[in-house]
Amino acid sequence: MRSENLKPQDVLVVCKVFSRRLLRAGDYTYSGLAEDLSLSTSTAHESVERCRRAGLMPHAGWVVHTKTLRDLVVHAVPRVFYAVFGPVTEGTPTSSHAPVLVGKFKLVPGASPLVWREDGAPQGSPRGESVEPIYPTVPAACRSDNILYELMALADVMRVGGAAERAIAVDILERRLATIR
Repeated sequence: MRSENLKPQDVLVVCKVFSRRLLRAGDYTYSGLAEDLSLSTSTAHESVERCRRAGLMPHAGWVVHTKTLRDLVVHAVPRVFYAVFGPVTEGTPTSSHAPVLVGKFKLVPGASPLVWREDGAPQGSPRGESVEPIYPTVPAACRSDNILYELMALADVMRVGGAAERAIAVDILERRLATIR
């Protein structure tokens, strides 16, 4: 029997499904989800099925169980998909430095941002200490979806932040998830 544990792309997939639902963009297709996240259609399908078996989504439909998503981001992501840091590089700001979270965290003036390490970062991307994104396609997927960007940056706060930052992130996450009931 093969292992059915969640994979890193599953965090990205369930956050994207939540974002699309919040935007009231209608139901997804596996091919639409795959295109939005730069995944294969079979990878998107397998990911949704794992999310359903894990209780993140019902067995039918394109809805996200927000309490379970909260628990995943707050408790599982930082331990199972822990942060891997790299050299200073250009990339997309994440964690408390993400533009979608501006003003929510107290940042040290002049501190360089934490950025997602990505091959071929867009021209003019800020330089900072790099961290591997949860899944390689996260930075590109977040460029066209601010809600997804917020959720993935909050997940990174959980992965790299101190206790005070994580407490702020949990509050922001809970308020965001409460927008859909």
